[in-house]
Amino acid sequence: MGAFFKRLASRLQQRRRSPVPVGERFEHFLTLCRANDDFLHGLADLTERAETRDVLTMGELVRAADALADHLRTMVAALNRMFWD
Repeated sequence: MGAFFKRLASRLQQRRRSPVPVGERFEHFLTLCRANDDFLHGLADLTERAETRDVLTMGELVRAADALADHLRTMVAALNRMFWD
């Protein structure tokens, strides 16, 4: 089993790219934070509407889900760029 992990570690090290400079990493971190904030605000809006038993139309629900998914995609992209761009 130890040989497997040694080969795996060797292959992972070969695939590594050069690290992203700190300044660029900070910019990506800010993008991540803003997208996270927008995601949480969207989720809070949905929660408030659910607690007040406000009826959501299917269109509103789809738009809200699409907006949340967009924020998640932005966060994933920012994380990837922070470490591997």
